[in-house]
Amino acid sequence: MTTPNALEFDVDENVSLNLSYDPTWLAILRATDPLTSVNKSNIYMPSQHTRSERWDFRPTEEELTKVEEIYDGDFTIPRNFKMTAWPHRADGIDDSSQELYYRNPQSTEFCAKLGIKDLNEMLCSLSMNGLGIPYYINKNSDSESVLKSRTFERKEMVPSNFTIILSILFAIYKQIVEQFTNLLKVQVGALSRFVHCQTGSIEYAELRQCVDQLIRRVAGLDEVTQMDSKMNLIEETLNNVSEAYEKVSKVLIRTQREVQEKEVHMEHSSPDDIADEVQDLENELEEIQAAHAEEMESMQSKYEYQLKLLRERLEHEEHRRKKAQEELQTLNSLNDHSLSTMKKTHEEMLSGTKATIRGGNCCAA
Repeated sequence: MTTPNALEFDVDENVSLNLSYDPTWLAILRATDPLTSVNKSNIYMPSQHTRSERWDFRPTEEELTKVEEIYDGDFTIPRNFKMTAWPHRADGIDDSSQELYYRNPQSTEFCAKLGIKDLNEMLCSLSMNGLGIPYYINKNSDSESVLKSRTFERKEMVPSNFTIILSILFAIYKQIVEQFTNLLKVQVGALSRFVHCQTGSIEYAELRQCVDQLIRRVAGLDEVTQMDSKMNLIEETLNNVSEAYEKVSKVLIRTQREVQEKEVHMEHSSPDDIADEVQDLENELEEIQAAHAEEMESMQSKYEYQLKLLRERLEHEEHRRKKAQEELQTLNSLNDHSLSTMKKTHEEMLSGTKATIRGGNCCAA
């Protein structure tokens, strides 16, 4: 039996032996990221029969360029491996935690850099049951007694105290996130109703645009599945809501100050001052009415003059029409007379011709 020849490659001795990512594969991961989901419902892949959804995920030049920018042209896979599952024991004592699920730091770093969803983290966020502690965190406690006790606990299907605590903490954390989300919805809703009731101010118009953006952001929180990312968004949104409330407070204080100044001015005004202001307003109104009357009179004179010109032109056109009609009648009369004369002359010539012909026939006979 002959041993097959192995493939041989000429490799420079000084070259570094590193693995690298495929830019095309990275671009496809970014393009297909919206399809990543942990929902248990049926998900249908897009096809060429779908009109409003992309189904051909071959990367474009722009997508490849974006990947090139993200990695700065260096696609070398980093040597950041960390062991998560517990290693196999040759003596037959296996750590039962190998059946658990672990958070993967390499996947987290990779997805964060590429800007895509971390499926590993999404699965870990669904439930704390079956979620183990990575080996690289507590590898120092890798003793035979610990392994035996962990194996026994696993066989008895009794979760460790640490797992129970993690489950409780995760449930509390999830509840806190939901409460913060509901609180944001209430605050933004109240803020929206207030600013949309205010009219006639440019500042409130700007606030309405800001609040509308906050409403869209809060509505999008329900679609975020990763608790850490959701909490970061909630914190950022809370800061934005606080800033919006501060802006509203400043506008209200300024408006209240203006109203108070007007009230103080009215309180310190004497009846004579008020009478003078009323008289000034009446004088201004009379001036406006006088100017308006002069303007109306000027416009009336202008329109009357234009109307006079139109009437004169109408009379002139009517005179021309009558004259043209008379000339037409005269021409018709002349034409009738000419036709009668020509007809009479033609008949006389015809009679003379006939008489001449009869006289010639008699002479011939």
